[in-house]
Amino acid sequence: MTKTSLVLCVFLAAPSVSHAQSVGALCDYQSGDATFGGGSFGRWISDDHGLPAYDFAPAIEPPDAWHQIGNSAIKGLVHSAGNVELFTARTFPRFANKIDPATQSWGGGFGWIADATSTWSTLVPDAPAGSVTLRRFGAGYSHRELTYHNLKIGHVVFAPDGDDEVLLETLVFTNTGSTPISFSYFDYWDVAHWLLRASPGFEWGNVVTQFDPSRQAIKAISTNMTGNPFAVDALSDPSPKATFVSVLNTSLDGFDTVQAAFVGSGTRALPAAVAARRLGGSLSTNGQLAQQNATLVTQKNIALQPGATTALYMLFGVAPVGKQDTVIDSYRASYVNRLPNMLSRWASTVPAVRVANAPWIQREMAWNYYYLASGSVFEDYFGQHLINQGGEYLYSWGQNVALRDPLQHAMPLTYIQPSAMRETLLYVLRATRANGQVPYGTSGHGALSAPFFANPSDMALWLIWATAEYVDATRDYAFLDTLMVTYDGWITTVWNLLAQAFTYQVNTVGIGRHGLIKIRHSDWNDTLSLGAPDPIGTNADGESTLNTAFALFIYPRLSSLAARRLDFGMWYGTQLQIANLNAALQAQWRGSYFNRAYLNANASLEVGASNIWLESNGAALSVPGLPAAQASAIVQHMKTQLYDPSPVGLMIQETPLSAPLPSPPWSWLSVNGWTIAGLATWANQNPLAASLAWGEFFKNTLAHHAESYPSLWYGIWSGPDYYFSEAFDAYHAGETTATYPTANMHAHSQPLLSSIRLAGVRVSTDGFSIDPVPPYDCVSWSSPTIKVEYTPTDASGWIRTIGADRMALKIKIPAGLSAATSVQVNGVSVPFTAAGRYVTVAVNTTAGGTLAWSVR
Repeated sequence: MTKTSLVLCVFLAAPSVSHAQSVGALCDYQSGDATFGGGSFGRWISDDHGLPAYDFAPAIEPPDAWHQIGNSAIKGLVHSAGNVELFTARTFPRFANKIDPATQSWGGGFGWIADATSTWSTLVPDAPAGSVTLRRFGAGYSHRELTYHNLKIGHVVFAPDGDDEVLLETLVFTNTGSTPISFSYFDYWDVAHWLLRASPGFEWGNVVTQFDPSRQAIKAISTNMTGNPFAVDALSDPSPKATFVSVLNTSLDGFDTVQAAFVGSGTRALPAAVAARRLGGSLSTNGQLAQQNATLVTQKNIALQPGATTALYMLFGVAPVGKQDTVIDSYRASYVNRLPNMLSRWASTVPAVRVANAPWIQREMAWNYYYLASGSVFEDYFGQHLINQGGEYLYSWGQNVALRDPLQHAMPLTYIQPSAMRETLLYVLRATRANGQVPYGTSGHGALSAPFFANPSDMALWLIWATAEYVDATRDYAFLDTLMVTYDGWITTVWNLLAQAFTYQVNTVGIGRHGLIKIRHSDWNDTLSLGAPDPIGTNADGESTLNTAFALFIYPRLSSLAARRLDFGMWYGTQLQIANLNAALQAQWRGSYFNRAYLNANASLEVGASNIWLESNGAALSVPGLPAAQASAIVQHMKTQLYDPSPVGLMIQETPLSAPLPSPPWSWLSVNGWTIAGLATWANQNPLAASLAWGEFFKNTLAHHAESYPSLWYGIWSGPDYYFSEAFDAYHAGETTATYPTANMHAHSQPLLSSIRLAGVRVSTDGFSIDPVPPYDCVSWSSPTIKVEYTPTDASGWIRTIGADRMALKIKIPAGLSAATSVQVNGVSVPFTAAGRYVTVAVNTTAGGTLAWSVR
């Protein structure tokens, strides 16, 4: 990756990253264009910490493009204009400073300059003619650099590490001229609390505003009454907020907290107080000021000699009323190193993924990890972090829907940051009722959401799958004995609640007349029931081939866990279900693929009998014991009918469409993710499956979308959960209908998870299998948790586990060797068994330890 001249002068040198070292001369990972996938809006670079970043430099400015900066709890939505919105879901999903031009609410993170002869804005659309602005979207930060009239302003906004609901702003002013300059800088952050509830809108209530000279801070403090933090509330936040701005390294020369006093008769480009070159110190202390009519603007007067530089460090955020000073004080005590520390942390944790002739894959997988991990929110009611689906689900609706999605998003983090997967599991388990019913989603303050989909049919399957993936990958089987409280107040263990979820799936969701698992209100495809000709009848009698295929590769994992725990009742129950569901699935074979579902009363309306649906067939490829002839037919039909016609990836169903048609054949990244995993299971037996797995992986990358549709700003550094395919709608190809067409976590989690599957990492209660998808001569996948590295003559890696265990390690022999002559574990040669192109060794893992292996 190349460097550019846009330098963040406050960054420190990047540390070395042990898991990202090169693999030797046998594999050339540098051939090709590392900047591939920049689209028409800029280019990819490597920043001063070796992290991927996007230099945003469009020839034509889009209406509104934006980038996610986030930590483990909050998000900053950085708009291409330069203004920033702070989003938090800690006590209620809300924007702290919603952009709303109708109420003169402009977000924050920009300002105005007033010198002796001119006034001008740093916001891109309002910047003066002749000014030069550079913009960069980075991992956790946004950087702008604006130069005008011998003044250069470097402006960084970032989300510091931790769970505080704050953003930090660093401004560096440089006199680039030959004479002294004096000016005032007016820094702007707004107060506009927008709650995401059934009818989104500004939070009800007023504020009092204050100036705190000891902290050089201005505050807008809610006058709302504190509610019960343990009570569910879908409409209001029980925790009233204080919004604040503090200058951390100097003193203020002025402020305004009343919007009307600041803006006056002016505009966004030039508010009245800026035109007057002096803020008036406006305050509202009578509790009659509506919160969205408050604002937090500060003034700093600066004088610079030629070549001189000075910096401002600003803090903007919210906190529960009464706790704001504690938050402010913690940042006033330590602010200079927070940006380099944050970047060092990202640099030390991003995975290194290398594929021959595609150097941009390393950049994209590292970027995917950043976006995914920074997509986390923290909710006090559930007491856990969770990777929300993002996009319009979070920023338009304020909901965690459906709860299958966070489980799918966290799946790849099991192999990078397993604590994120553990917390996601605890969140979903905490939202589960004692009878095992996993709700469709959550919203507000601990409320359950989306009443129509209140009884989905697949949630327990996803919960079982994600739990098995976590405990098998980390060997943290003690997690299953963790005590927890269900949504309805029962104390139980994780294992007991999983058992209840299985029982709920079998007895309450139930089996239909064709022996398939019922759809109820919805399976993965929410619209399949809603769009059915008879939704009520479908809820009662509809059946899902997709659910059945899912169960047939998920129940065996639950069965293995039951056997490990000597829970023979659970083991027998899962085995009985597997046998019955296998027979039912086979009855759905339609010559070259499985059907999709049965809809309406009596399940008499069959879907997918005359055209292939990717959902059920992609899942079926992962079913143990699927006949090879069926797998081969599915793969061939997928390629010709779903893959070849669609540049954006596998379509969800074949065209021409056949009724009923609630789901047009768009390309959904979620489905593509589990399909790639299914293709990977057949890669050694079926060359077309291997080719299709790799091909679909590349098609699903952001870089591929950017090259295919360079004039769309979304799909370059982030994207939605689905795209239109040219085979369905050539006019809108590559587009989406999402209100927030970016920062949906499927755009990042599924390509990242697919890279793990292609590298061959598979887990079970028996142990680990390392079986990379051909061609695997040169494959390298490494993170702080696991490493897999293949050259033609060597295979090596490591596994870091949470729990101690005795397990099997099955490893594919390098492609250039006819047989393995040496297997080492932690540097010691060990005995092994060989079968075909695999060797297997028995190994012991230690709690928190590293198990290194190699095959030569």
